[in-house]
Amino acid sequence: MSQQRFYKSFVFLDWLSALLAWGIFFFFRKAYIDKYPIEIENIISDTNFTIALLVLPFFWLLWYGFTGQYHKTYRQSRLRMVFQSFWQAFIGVLAIFFVLLLDDKVASYINYYATFSFLLIIHFFFTALFRLALLTFIKDKMAKGSLLIPAVIVGNKFRAHKFYEEFLSNSLVYGYQIKGFVRIDQQQVQALPLPDLGSIEQIEEICVSEGIEDVIIAVEENEHTFI
Repeated sequence: MSQQRFYKSFVFLDWLSALLAWGIFFFFRKAYIDKYPIEIENIISDTNFTIALLVLPFFWLLWYGFTGQYHKTYRQSRLRMVFQSFWQAFIGVLAIFFVLLLDDKVASYINYYATFSFLLIIHFFFTALFRLALLTFIKDKMAKGSLLIPAVIVGNKFRAHKFYEEFLSNSLVYGYQIKGFVRIDQQQVQALPLPDLGSIEQIEEICVSEGIEDVIIAVEENEHTFI
């Protein structure tokens, strides 16, 4: 799976989770709050249900995009993914509650809490479940070398060598396709067993031409001013 296909899969699963969550919530709302008999024909023929089912998933995608959800998501840890999914769901459901649900006629204010809580739980559940499943699949691909992040190492001395040796020997360091190294200067050059892509002054051009996504800084103590 390419990174582009991964992003599309991530967006599709977020859209699907929003669709499922709102569909289930609508059934709950009609049965628990409005006390309507559960009949598929009545639900499907409800104009509000249809419009919301078409519009709300795209609201969620815009919200996720605004919060940077789709920017290199495969770098995230699964724990961070869960926390991020929760606060996104909380704020998004809060907005939907005040815009669409607050004017509902209810017998008790407890029903407001019930609708908010149910929508939050069901939306968070589907979103986190689908995201975690896809992220686990992607990380497994990265561990096996099927999906790699193009990267360069900035440095060509002791620290650069140390990182590269760790990259080759440590099974916990994975997911990179190291295209080469970028030199800080020409003095005391200890070239890595990688292509010499050029000097630090050319870093921007190198990243563009090689399609680099990660720049790994591995410079010496006396070279930190270059960062």
